[in-house]
Amino acid sequence: MHQVKYTEFQDNYGEAIDRLLLDMSLHHEMILDLVTQFFSELKLNASAENFCHHLSVSAFEEMCEVHSVYILEIFSVGMTMQNHQQKATELGHRYCFMGIPIENLARFSMLYHHIVQVLISAQKEKETLSMVLMRRLQFDLTTQFEVYSRVQKERLDAYNQIVRLSHNNLDTLAFLNDTLASLHQLFDKEATGFAFGMVKNGQFQHSLTKGNVAFDFNEEAQQYPLVKLEAMEVAWFEENAYIVNNIGTQSDLSYAFSQACEASGIRSFGFFILHDLNNAPRAYLLVCSRYTGYFVNQSMRHYWAQLADMVGMDFDLIEQINTKRKHGLGDGVLYRQLLAKGDVIMHYQPIIDPRTGKTAKFEALARLVDGERLIPPGIFLSAFGTNQLRELFEVSVMKVVEDLKSHAVPTPMCSVNLPPEALLDRDWMRSIPRYLLEIGATPDKVSIEILESSLNESQEIHQLLVDLNGVGYQIILDDVGVGESSLQRIMQLPITGIKIDQSFVRSLEHSFDSLDLILSMRFIALQRGIDFVVEGVENAQIIDVFSSMHNNRPLLQGYGISKPLDRAQLMDWLEEDRSRVPLSPKPQTLYGWYSRHVERLFTMRNALCTIGDLVSVDSLADANKCPLHDMIEAVGGDEELVNAHHEWHANYARITSLVQSGTGLETFWQEMEQSKRKLRRIIEGKISQAKSL
Repeated sequence: MHQVKYTEFQDNYGEAIDRLLLDMSLHHEMILDLVTQFFSELKLNASAENFCHHLSVSAFEEMCEVHSVYILEIFSVGMTMQNHQQKATELGHRYCFMGIPIENLARFSMLYHHIVQVLISAQKEKETLSMVLMRRLQFDLTTQFEVYSRVQKERLDAYNQIVRLSHNNLDTLAFLNDTLASLHQLFDKEATGFAFGMVKNGQFQHSLTKGNVAFDFNEEAQQYPLVKLEAMEVAWFEENAYIVNNIGTQSDLSYAFSQACEASGIRSFGFFILHDLNNAPRAYLLVCSRYTGYFVNQSMRHYWAQLADMVGMDFDLIEQINTKRKHGLGDGVLYRQLLAKGDVIMHYQPIIDPRTGKTAKFEALARLVDGERLIPPGIFLSAFGTNQLRELFEVSVMKVVEDLKSHAVPTPMCSVNLPPEALLDRDWMRSIPRYLLEIGATPDKVSIEILESSLNESQEIHQLLVDLNGVGYQIILDDVGVGESSLQRIMQLPITGIKIDQSFVRSLEHSFDSLDLILSMRFIALQRGIDFVVEGVENAQIIDVFSSMHNNRPLLQGYGISKPLDRAQLMDWLEEDRSRVPLSPKPQTLYGWYSRHVERLFTMRNALCTIGDLVSVDSLADANKCPLHDMIEAVGGDEELVNAHHEWHANYARITSLVQSGTGLETFWQEMEQSKRKLRRIIEGKISQAKSL
């Protein structure tokens, strides 16, 4: 009988794969048992403790059932890659919104491996079938990781969109209504509804709602009902948020309130205080989620608290100034006229190399000039159509060339942003090399920056970028990590540098969720031999995260380095560049210390997989020999961190010894991850405590 070889298939789907799957017996109960056992063991893991403790028995059973049905679906006959991606995306959203930490997604690979081994145990073509199933599941995990990344970017974009609303409203009621409508639209996947309201005399009452929230408007009384909730009263008195992660397990909720939530499909909710400009409580924002555990992660609670604060201050500001902050129709005409007249100047934001402390390159940012007033892109871009955006790019490059020629000192390369809309005009794209040549731009001074999210799978666009790179121009991919198929584009496109999206970088100030992702992207950039830039470096703590990395430190851009500079300021900056010195690679804060440790762990895993026999167990066992150990006190650590560091190295040594004796790394690596999470919890706790002082 002909043995099917995996190489006969073009991918992991299609008729040939379906014939293999037909012979495989799928048992729902067996898979459900394995999934239930996996999640039960996950409950015991320290990183999942916060996520698991709020789950009721029914919520836990529902989660297991959903996942087991999902596995049956992706192994079913007739499954396509498109259907699989859709289902994986839906499940990724579910787990993200249930508060499952991203690091626990990687643990699913252990579950998947176990299930595959059980399913193929009685099959003849084990090797081929195992490869097919594992590659499907690998695709599954990759898709879910990308969902987590996109959700982070979407939340930052939503925050920025809400910020802009206050610029467009004169009336406070219109502002609040627009805010609710935007929140309902932007967070429809995860939230049932939102409300603004007040707390008075121990009772709360909605003022405005959007979507499904507990207690609807009473048509007869022409108002929302007053509701007594003692825990909410206490939280309001203490000026804290009030959060319930599972309606079904919260004992201090009244029966009427619980029933009202369940009737509206609400599984969890949070009351977040709106502070005015004097930091006094003014109202609340109620966020109702359709998922249990929605507010488990501290970063999620912090996000909604920050957003509520911002809305409260903008509400107060609108009342005080009672004027519009953004342009109307007439201003839009003015902005287009300024562009047509060439009333544009460029500001330049330096990008430094921490290894030298000097400017490696900089990014050009356009400003419109109206007399003595400078108008930033956040104000005028919304008034521009495709033609104006193309014209802005051409004017910007011309201004950059003029500015660079006027400098007596040598200048690094400057990147200019290519508008996403321009990619749709193939003829204009083809004309760019000729235009750059006509205005005197040279590849050693000007580079092109494009948004990763603006690309699609068009081969023509890829070829246009290849042609542009072919005449010498460097192409930098911006906002990497938030678009789809990011890794594929990095491998295929002729790019010379990538910029990790600033949402990942800024989040490091209060959570290290994104650090593993950033290190992975840095490693990919290193393998490709291209620049790696981190944007959103806003303060000394974030600088320390990246300057403390031992090798191949990324380039840094953000207000923590420098604000955008005009031409004269740029001249002064470059003059001072000569005297700048390398940033210290020695961690200065707990941020940098933890960053260096995670980097060492990342490197260690690669070493154990390749040259594990050369790693010294004795050196690893003694934490005192670690160069970071003596720094603990200097960066603000204490005995608790010292003990956790000793435990870290003991695990290092034990796991290395096991690997050298032939044990698979995956078997014990989770213990190393537990040590890492313990360190992280200690450090994040100390950072949070320091901020509250």
